[in-house]
Amino acid sequence: MKKIFMLLAHQLSEAMIFTIGSLSKNKDDIVLVHIDGNSDISKFLFLGSENVIFVENRVNVKWGDWSVVEATLNLMKLSCNYSYDYCFLISGDDIPVMASNEMNRMLYENSGKDFIHFQDERDNYTDAIDRVIYSYKNYHFVKNGDLKTKSKVKLHKFFKKILFKKQEAIDIIDLYDFNIFKGTQWFTLQSDTVHRILEFIESNLNLIFIFRDSFCPDETFFHSIIKYLCIETYHDPSKMNDALRYIDWQSGPEYPKNLDENDLSQLIGKGYFFARKVSREVNKDFLKHYGDIVNGRAES
Repeated sequence: MKKIFMLLAHQLSEAMIFTIGSLSKNKDDIVLVHIDGNSDISKFLFLGSENVIFVENRVNVKWGDWSVVEATLNLMKLSCNYSYDYCFLISGDDIPVMASNEMNRMLYENSGKDFIHFQDERDNYTDAIDRVIYSYKNYHFVKNGDLKTKSKVKLHKFFKKILFKKQEAIDIIDLYDFNIFKGTQWFTLQSDTVHRILEFIESNLNLIFIFRDSFCPDETFFHSIIKYLCIETYHDPSKMNDALRYIDWQSGPEYPKNLDENDLSQLIGKGYFFARKVSREVNKDFLKHYGDIVNGRAES
């Protein structure tokens, strides 16, 4: 089982160093890294190796904006230069909580299925189509904005049906009978699925238009295409999500919670591929010991 790990990052962290080092140990696997175009890539290049490759076509990524999808597509296009069975989209704040051989076993057992989560009873419901049929402005793509920014967002919410409706987007959705679905950004896809997505986009460029000024398109764009193409996906309601990422949206005080050493210690053997977001307080000594436990080289 050959795997590609596609990593989106904007800052260097111990979690990122650990994750790239851990995933690149298996020489059959490849790590593709997109560093935000706003970041100094020279600080990351020491992580490069024969099977750790940096994306040259970098995007200035802004939270919640189309640029997140664009950076992901650049990773997917680069992955097409290699032979692989599955690719994983992860971030620089993720760490693997499953050994490579266990990942392979899970993928073999579910061969033919993609691991991507669509919102269901496990989630707080969000109307996915609202994110696409209205245009969203720069002030929506600011995390923890000031009072002025928050006021603009509230005014947009009040007036969006009058001033910000995208009739052309509605017409395209109706013409294609293209439903909008929402889920978790992070996924694990088969090589064939990646190729089908890229081919679909190339043949339907007008569909990209409806997502360009949408809100958090990274949570709707790929999901909607996969549903439209009727691709089979993994489903296990006993897990936190069907992408098999451990993400704590409940505990706080941050959302998602920054996972500490105690949180991570509870995840071993729980059937998740990756955990996020890892606190920057988690140090490299803990991560090394943790990696040894995950891979069966040490006692917990």
